[in-house]
Amino acid sequence: MNLDIMRKIDRWIGIPICFTLTVLHVGKKRIIPKPKTFSPRKILFIKLFGLGSVVLSFPAILEARRKFPKAKIYYLTFAQNAEVFDFMDDVVDEVLVIDNKKAIKFVTDTFRTIKYLAHEKIDVSIDLEFFSRFSGILGFLSRSKYRVGFYNPHTEGLYRGRFLTHEIFYNHYVHAAESFRSMVRALNEYQEEKPLVKDTYRISDICFPTFISSKEDKDSLRKKLHLLNPLFSSSSNIYILNNNSSDLGRELRIWGKEKFAKLADLILESNPDNLVIFLGVEGEKEKNKSIIDLIKNKNKTLNMAGETSLKERLMLIDMAHNFITVDSGLMHLASLVKTRVIALFSTETPMLFGPLNKGSKVITMGLLCQPCLTIYNGKVPACNNNRCMNELSVERVFNEID
Repeated sequence: MNLDIMRKIDRWIGIPICFTLTVLHVGKKRIIPKPKTFSPRKILFIKLFGLGSVVLSFPAILEARRKFPKAKIYYLTFAQNAEVFDFMDDVVDEVLVIDNKKAIKFVTDTFRTIKYLAHEKIDVSIDLEFFSRFSGILGFLSRSKYRVGFYNPHTEGLYRGRFLTHEIFYNHYVHAAESFRSMVRALNEYQEEKPLVKDTYRISDICFPTFISSKEDKDSLRKKLHLLNPLFSSSSNIYILNNNSSDLGRELRIWGKEKFAKLADLILESNPDNLVIFLGVEGEKEKNKSIIDLIKNKNKTLNMAGETSLKERLMLIDMAHNFITVDSGLMHLASLVKTRVIALFSTETPMLFGPLNKGSKVITMGLLCQPCLTIYNGKVPACNNNRCMNELSVERVFNEID
């Protein structure tokens, strides 16, 4: 479904449902007091939107594994994000998927999921969405005994009801990965304390599960690269470039194709063994081609848009010397490997969504209007001239490349 339609449904149908669930929750809370600490057997994480945000939730899952080693971990997301769990299958125990491409499928998947979760007798649901009412409703209808999610009092326009048992203060000065992890830490805090979480900011000890590819997979991918471009060899220095982003403010996040082409030429001219690869999905193939057409040394480039699975894209990033990318899901996916990331930031802030790879570098203009996409405006941009990207110089980016 169209994202704008989903927003309208979430607002006009979500608000009255959230109010109704609040009434039910308050009545039940008065009748049945909740214990302050517990050891859940089944934990449900809900993160519907954004592959990057799904990856940023992995440290929270690791925290849950550490705190509650006997608990079964469920993860509910939209279908377009589920592929990451195909090759990171040890992160959670069970993945639940809702297909949101078509309305009928979306409705049937939603009711099927709610029925299944109620049958599973979930102990804790952790809603990782920042402002979606739909995810909170799913958590309530799962019949979980304890519900954790973001709730900021006195924030107009972001009404999500009051049916959480653990209301987490959303701090827009804290990295998203740490905010997600704080939700797990809140489970053993006093529910009566407001706001949660009363703990120290520990972004320095954030860790991600590590993606490790097999020798067979690596050999197969190298063979594919060589078939597509015979200049590729095991001695090639690979540099990955990505100018593709999510639907949220997509046109504002991209860098000019002329600048990406010039950057590629500088990389290729700096060492005869260098090879540049552009990533993307099938629909981004022509966009990548328009950049490659401007490159002088295009014979030392590869357009891998539509040629790889998500797992293979991560493998390519893992093989690269540097990964130069706009703010995107692939930028966060790179957290699962050790490759150095050079991230070009525009509409979002690296304070909340910057790459956490060791040695990574964020490049941003730091304009007063940045970030222009926040949870407070529903991540709907009002910008008509993305100078934050247009004025980033090629030389500044190139000077950060190893």
